[in-house]
Amino acid sequence: KKESWAILIGLLDNKPYEVFGGRTESYDLPDKFTEACLLKHPRKYEARYSLELKTPDGPTVVRDVVKTLSEPHYATLTRMISMSLRHGVPLQYLVEQLQKNDDEGLQDLSKVIARVLKKYIPEGIRREGNCTECNQGSLIYQEGCLKCSSCGYSKC
Repeated sequence: KKESWAILIGLLDNKPYEVFGGRTESYDLPDKFTEACLLKHPRKYEARYSLELKTPDGPTVVRDVVKTLSEPHYATLTRMISMSLRHGVPLQYLVEQLQKNDDEGLQDLSKVIARVLKKYIPEGIRREGNCTECNQGSLIYQEGCLKCSSCGYSKC
């Protein structure tokens, strides 16, 4: 659909801890940046977040990430994903649930977030169920994709 999305993954101990995301129509995100830091600014009732991007031309700061990225239904989805991450829901289960809705197109937010989160699933995690090609129960995550260790089939 030629839509531009930004998905920000906050890490704690190098594991996904929170997610922000939405369309990038409301601001220009530099195409190339080498590093970024998501900063939480606590307040009494509601925290504010800013994103500091380190670009070759110097730092760029995107202020109030939550309001910049979010439309109301996107904010609800990302808050629920973040809450799940904080409370220990295994990442592979979140990814599988986000990918389940076949009525949504590949470009919809839940699918976009799933593609980003897949990169953080540790290598070799097993998934219950059988391979759709060889009917063996040997599905594992490799390089962010679900692969059959028996026949090598993968949707990726």
